[in-house]
Amino acid sequence: MNGNDIVELSLVLKKFLSNNQPLIDQEKHKMMHVIYALENNLDKIKADYCLHHLDNSIISDSVSESFFRDIQQHKRSVLFHKDKTCEFRDYLRGLDYQYWFLIFLLLKNNEILEQKIILHKIIDKFIDRIKNDSFQYEDIIIMSSGATRCKTNLRFTVNSLRKAGLINYYDERHKQSWTLTYLGFFTAASFIKEPDEKREDVFCKKISRIKESSWIFDLDPFIKNRIYQLARPGYFLRLIEYLKMESLDLPMLLKGYKIFGNYREFFQQHVENLAYRKADKEFQKICEKFLQEQSKNYDLPGFMRELAMKFKAEEFFRDLMK
Repeated sequence: MNGNDIVELSLVLKKFLSNNQPLIDQEKHKMMHVIYALENNLDKIKADYCLHHLDNSIISDSVSESFFRDIQQHKRSVLFHKDKTCEFRDYLRGLDYQYWFLIFLLLKNNEILEQKIILHKIIDKFIDRIKNDSFQYEDIIIMSSGATRCKTNLRFTVNSLRKAGLINYYDERHKQSWTLTYLGFFTAASFIKEPDEKREDVFCKKISRIKESSWIFDLDPFIKNRIYQLARPGYFLRLIEYLKMESLDLPMLLKGYKIFGNYREFFQQHVENLAYRKADKEFQKICEKFLQEQSKNYDLPGFMRELAMKFKAEEFFRDLMK
């Protein structure tokens, strides 16, 4: 198939669509043939012209606009690969999503619990929320693994937040869970009360890359700093007051700053001994054991279950989200 054939098929397809009338069976077969013929040759066209495979299921205004950036004007931010494909370096990394993904999980906490939503659907919902304002075409490139870049990087986000103790590994029935831990819930809630100065609109749908180097577990350093702040009694109790939780009759709320303080103390003791602050497998096991002990000692799963029944974040923050 040459270029003229593709143009001709495209014109036939356009003619079918412009009729704006229901298709009879024979016309449906003709249209399917046209689409089949076009799709059959797209991979060859991409290979011939060194073009990326894109995930066309992610439809986004910002992706459409991103094709018109001038490569000559932004050469320093363009990657040229051995296979002769090229792309801008503007795609979002796992680190860039963490702050926003924690807030998203906070707002969807009850929905995830009640509907037992699995990870790939949570990721799809998050992508639907941000795609129109945040993505460039680089974010929807289908990688050599067959996975879409943004979905792969969001899995890295989840892994980092899990290792740092902000997202659960399992629920009380020992089934995989994607809900926030005690640490994750109150850390995310604190972002809404007191956002990062560089990311003040916590409900916006536009995500940008952050320039800071990551902390241990490839964690956003702002998240680490906020966890340390929440270890201060006054800071934590002001958050509880902001969330109007004093009347919920949840005694574990008053111990929150101690739970955060134990976390801060643990990491301050151990991280200094890690070369380049990279967590090896041995340290990951030590950290996981510490988090499990904290969870058991304070019955945090039971507390979070009770909290979910008494506090619905999306309803509480609804007015701010408008």
